[in-house]
Amino acid sequence: GERLYIARSNRIMVMNAASGELIGEVPDTEGAHGIALVPKINLGFATAGKTNSVTVFDITTLKKTGQISVGEKPDAILYDSFSNNVFAFNGKSKTASVIDPESQKVAATISLPGKPEFAVSDESGSVFLNLEDTNSLLVIDARKFKVRRTYSLKPCEEPSGISIDNVSHSLFIGCGNKMAAVVDAHSGKVLKTFPAGEGVDAAAFDSIHKLAFIPAGEGRLSIIRESKKTFELVQDIPTQKGARTAAADSKSGKVFLVTAEYGPPEAPKDGEKKSRPPMIPGSFVVIVIGPK
Repeated sequence: GERLYIARSNRIMVMNAASGELIGEVPDTEGAHGIALVPKINLGFATAGKTNSVTVFDITTLKKTGQISVGEKPDAILYDSFSNNVFAFNGKSKTASVIDPESQKVAATISLPGKPEFAVSDESGSVFLNLEDTNSLLVIDARKFKVRRTYSLKPCEEPSGISIDNVSHSLFIGCGNKMAAVVDAHSGKVLKTFPAGEGVDAAAFDSIHKLAFIPAGEGRLSIIRESKKTFELVQDIPTQKGARTAAADSKSGKVFLVTAEYGPPEAPKDGEKKSRPPMIPGSFVVIVIGPK
């Protein structure tokens, strides 16, 4: 449908990816983080971290149709067509909630040995999940709902973003120590690492042009080209500070980044962690990068 779904703090924005026009919004999704689409039943599922739930919405009308209780602080979410399940990953409770999209009920809860970040499916029975606090990659059996194996991602630290090439079975992982790692999905072996920017969060893959995109909050997009199981860092593009999440459209070759301008951070109170700087109202932008 050429639609770009953007998780904001309290809603989901839906944009026409070709024109940039705002199509509409899914309201009342407090602490929105990730979106998974199940086109065959015309439903979308979005994590709402502040309410420990997943919002269900109609893809056509964008009307909210339901709310599913999951674990604490749900963040990443994906739809696995192989098992026909939605997996929501709960950061605080360190669990994965397996949702049957037809019944909109939690079918299983998987305990995780670390804090989950992003995940991808190979659409053949495996879900690959980054564990940020253990610097590792988890493989989940998509049908048996259990952890199959765990791999160390050394020298990658604090892995966050992950994308996959299901033809070559290669994983592209963004790391918190200014690094991008290419990992063999079958063996869990780190094949190659590349320098990346500071504040990496997401990873995206263009399956047609065989390009992986690693955005960093410092304002840098690293591009890795894959060719016959060889990998090369081909370009570093300056973007805008804060542009650390991304989506890739293989059909058009475009990559979409989001960010805003920020004011000075508030001084933390005693015992509190340093807070994120406040977003300047009206400064939110979608950055579109494409081939020449």
